[in-house]
Formats: sequence, C-alpha cells, structure tokens
Amino acid sequence: MCLWSVYMFNNFARLLAFTISTLAATATSAATVELDKQSGSVFGTNGWTAVLISLGADPVVSPTWVAAGAFALKGDIDSKPGVELFDAFCLDIATWLRLPSLYSVTGSPFASDPLTSLQMSSIAKLFNTAYKGLDLSNATQSAGFQLALWEIVNEAAGNGYALGSGNFSAAGSAAATNYADSLLAGLAGRETQKYRLTFLQSTDPRAKDGHYSQNLVTVSPVPLPAAGLMLMAGLGGLGLMRRRRA
Repeated sequence: MCLWSVYMFNNFARLLAFTISTLAATATSAATVELDKQSGSVFGTNGWTAVLISLGADPVVSPTWVAAGAFALKGDIDSKPGVELFDAFCLDIATWLRLPSLYSVTGSPFASDPLTSLQMSSIAKLFNTAYKGLDLSNATQSAGFQLALWEIVNEAAGNGYALGSGNFSAAGSAAATNYADSLLAGLAGRETQKYRLTFLQSTDPRAKDGHYSQNLVTVSPVPLPAAGLMLMAGLGGLGLMRRRRA
C-alpha cells in the first residue's frame, strides 16, 4: 500500500470512529415530541392488511384481528427545526396506537420492557436486508414487514422465526404471512442499505390508567462517510494506473 493510500485509510478510520461515537452519543439522548398521523388514516397512502395475531397464552393478545402496515406519521423527531413526515412500525401488540400522543425519541429502547441484544440485532438486519426495496404502498409488503417485526420482538428465544408456529403467530392473510416469512428467512442475507434505528417510546402523562400508545421504530439511511468515498475513489485510481502500466 502506497503512503497516500495509508494516509487516506488512517483518515477514513478516524472519521469512521468519530461517526460511530457520534451516533452512539445521539442514541443515548432522548427528546419528548408529539406525534400525529399525516392524514385521516394512520396508514396514509401506505398499504395495510387485516391479520389475526396471537401470543401464546397471553390473555391480552388472545387471537385478535388487527390492521398491520406502516404508519404514516409526523413529528419533530430529529434535531432539525420543523416537523418531519416519516413512516414507522409498531413494536408492541399489547396496546393500541393513540394519536396525537407524546413520545420519547431514543436509540436505546425501552425503559418499561427492554429489547434484548438479539432482538435489536435482528431488527437492524431486517431493515438492512429488506427495507430499501420495500414498496409501502403495497399492502402485502407493508403488512408483511410489520409482521416480521412483531415476530422478532414477540417470539420466544430459541424458537426461530416463523409466523405459522411458536409463541407469536399470525394468520388471516397468506400473502402477508408468506412475505413476512421470506423476509425473516433472509435476515442472514446481503445487506442492501445501512439504517440508523430511531425508537419512539410512548411516555404521554395524559394517558389514562397507564394505557400508553404503541411503541414504534423508524429508520433513516446511514450514508457512507465522505472519506470512505474518497478512499474507494483512490483505490479505484490505483487499480486503473496498474492496468495502464500492464
């Protein structure tokens, strides 16, 4: 490796470490915001499907028909001024989405019922392998992605991920459950885009009898640092020079 390449690689490593530390610091911070739906429906233009879900012997989630899909929401969830429009998915099935509602924006969920490291890792893999090509206007894909998330969060450890069996199960829409199972089967596949997870925890003090709104997750793409692009360009240039010499 030539000196220029070593210099660029070292700078890239420093910038990458700085970026990771910055994201980690951001993840531990939390801000309270009010979330609301973008339009008359919580799904907006996103597709959704009615599905029958159950969670073992849990009396709260006895076989229950619910609407599964990506919520179309709005709220000031980043550090920039103004309200953002974004899509989010439900992470808990023991309560309903109540909007408008106050939420804590965090990268470290959830104080009341923490996600395990395996759940966090699997959620990240689901977004990184499948979200980039997702068509949220398609009811099967929108609902299937939501079902895959519910399976990751609610399935008992060691059961594996499959909607037709285990602690958490879903039925009522073969198209949505089959699509969810295909996404879960691809968790170990190639990642098409890195995403930063943002968790939204319901913390509304106006909630009655402790019945808060659903906890949610949304994502934003993680761009490759500029130094990384420069390094790839530099390495590409070195390869071109070698081919010319040959």
